[in-house]
Amino acid sequence: MKESLEADEILSPTGNTEWSIGALQYMLRNERYIGDALLQKTYVVDCLTKETRKNNGEM
Repeated sequence: MKESLEADEILSPTGNTEWSIGALQYMLRNERYIGDALLQKTYVVDCLTKETRKNNGEM
């Protein structure tokens, strides 16, 4: 992956022509880059008591 990005002369996020391994690992682990972003990670069960719960697919 690193070699193909550098061969296509695609700049890294810092503007360098050489990609670092750390930048590639960050991109592959980041849920927004890979498309797995869950927008409502928690939800409010009762607005009076402000009780929140983790969203396991309910919302």
